Amino acid sequence: MKQHTKTSIITAVFLICGLMAALFAQGGSASAIKKARDHITLFQYDQAMALLRQATQTEPDNWEAFYLAGTVLLRQKRPVEAESFLIKAHQLNSNETDIQKALGALYINLAKDAQNAGRPNELNENLHKACRAYPAGTKIWQTLLENWWKNGEFEKIKQEGDLIIKGNS
Repeated sequence: MKQHTKTSIITAVFLICGLMAALFAQGGSASAIKKARDHITLFQYDQAMALLRQATQTEPDNWEAFYLAGTVLLRQKRPVEAESFLIKAHQLNSNETDIQKALGALYINLAKDAQNAGRPNELNENLHKACRAYPAGTKIWQTLLENWWKNGEFEKIKQEGDLIIKGNS
């Protein structure tokens, strides 16, 4: 009987320790995000990124940490790195409009670069990514659909009809 009681007590202690560790980790992540926001406000992007990387590792399900990291990288003119963080944030919370807009804006900028470089296929690919990231962006859809129409790519227009209606209803 005493052995069973000792085992129960040891199990309970481990469970309590595990719960406390999880709570501290969650609080640490929230604290890191709050501190990172303060650094962002002060344009201290390197300090903010260090905290946000820590937060994404501590709590990999926290969309806000990935979103903020993506926006910081955009401000630092590092779109390739920003894209991966924003995609992860979008995967974690696809309904968050700020994530949709940030990811859409990133693809719009890449589309503009492609247009300026005379790469129409890359332009349309990035416009399509922007539309998928931010389905409510009617002007983006309009530009993409006009480009597809001019190129006779009617099947693409047809395939995206449901998303356009859903995103703009």
